[in-house]
Amino acid sequence: MNQIIKLKKFEPRILWSFIVTSEKSLGFCYSVLEECPSIQSEIRPFFNKKNEKFIREFVFLDETDFTDINPTKKQIFANQVINKNYFGKITIHADGLLYDNVNFGVAGNINECLEDIIHKIIREDNSWKWIRNNDVCNNCLYRLICPPPSNLELVMDSKTICQRPRSYDSVLKSHPEPTN
Repeated sequence: MNQIIKLKKFEPRILWSFIVTSEKSLGFCYSVLEECPSIQSEIRPFFNKKNEKFIREFVFLDETDFTDINPTKKQIFANQVINKNYFGKITIHADGLLYDNVNFGVAGNINECLEDIIHKIIREDNSWKWIRNNDVCNNCLYRLICPPPSNLELVMDSKTICQRPRSYDSVLKSHPEPTN
């Protein structure tokens, strides 16, 4: 904490990325933010294969979380075709290889025409077009307002970020049509 306070004078130029893997690390993160509320920060969950319960409880969404999501029409339409987490981003490694997402395959090489690489990325299924269109999400009520898929789901081999997806069928069963 003393080190963080010493660095406060540089705060406009520092983004504190808190990597959390447990309730304890999340608690520490919150205590730092409480002590230094003006620092720029982000909280990044990290899956280490031993903390799936923590990730599912504190990162994954449940039905009550969806009441706090108020997307615009534009965001809903975008969720149907692009992944806003990755769209338009390219990573270039020191060896000259280009990636639209390092967890997907190589998109090209720095020596290739960038315009051709971008066209290739747009044409192919990759992270820019990685949307919620799997067998779990396709029938979910919240598919279009749910955040786009992320690398966290990819490394956890999870098809969804929901704790319990809510299907159209479950709504129809709980609210049957009136009979005459």
